[in-house]
Amino acid sequence: MDDEELGEILINIFLLHHFFKNHDFQYRNFDGRRKITFNHYLTLMILKKRKKLPISEIGRLTSVKKQNMTYIIDRLVEIGLVKRVPDMSDRRVVNITITDGGIKYLDKWQKAKTKDLRSFDDGDLKKLAALLKIFNSKLSKEE
Repeated sequence: MDDEELGEILINIFLLHHFFKNHDFQYRNFDGRRKITFNHYLTLMILKKRKKLPISEIGRLTSVKKQNMTYIIDRLVEIGLVKRVPDMSDRRVVNITITDGGIKYLDKWQKAKTKDLRSFDDGDLKKLAALLKIFNSKLSKEE
């Protein structure tokens, strides 16, 4: 594949990232609608997969500075999607875990957004899923 084709792939990946980053993630609770950002959503996804992590590790995985990560975590704690849990082996460390409410929010959001993917052919979606697994596998080995 030549550099021009690879460049086009990078542009398309960027456009997909841009779409999701600018997408409106709404969280509804007892006091109405609250907007959460892409980084809030990404944090929830990571915590759902990893169970518990210190803020510094979440920041590393999301490429967000620690001081910004603290703000993101504070917001998620405020609306009940994550909680702080002291580390039993090191009292200086505070881990972050996703709450049942956070898991329910992610599941509800994912279910709503899968409707957007239903307009694509099943064969194309299977190809995309296989390619994304390959990309994620190779990229995670490079970290």
